[in-house]
Formats: sequence, C-alpha cells, structure tokens
Amino acid sequence: MAELLQSGHINNRLLCELATHPEFSKLMTDLEIYVDGLINLQIQTINSALDAVRQRLSEQFHPDNGDYYMKLLDASHIEDDDYL
Repeated sequence: MAELLQSGHINNRLLCELATHPEFSKLMTDLEIYVDGLINLQIQTINSALDAVRQRLSEQFHPDNGDYYMKLLDASHIEDDDYL
C-alpha cells in the first residue's frame, strides 16, 4: 500500500477524503461482503426458495402463463450482478 501511495498512480488527496468520510467504515464492510462473495450465497439461497415456492404453486394450482402471482415470483428473482 505504501508503494502504491508513493507511486503517484492514484489520487492521494481523494483517497484521504474517502478514508475520512463518516461512512467509510460502511463502505469497507460492503466491500468486504462483495470481495468475500458472501452476498452471492445469500442471493442463491433466496432464489432457490423462490423457485421451490413457484414449483409447489405450479404443481398445486396449475396457473396459466399470465398468472399475476407467478409473474411476481419470477420478477422477484435476483441476479447477482444486478444486486451488486
């Protein structure tokens, strides 16, 4: 990190502004979650639960393709890249 700061390749003033911002610790937490891939597992779990509910409803009620609630379940599916 020291070499990077001394290299002049990044804007040190901007980095200092960022590090002293009141929300910096929140940014670091969000970055850690992203880098560690923790949110991806949660999104996959949510999507799997939605798929299971959708499957159960389809088997039990045989809704048509335009069913409002089935479309709502489809729209509730989260893509990792869209969330992040």
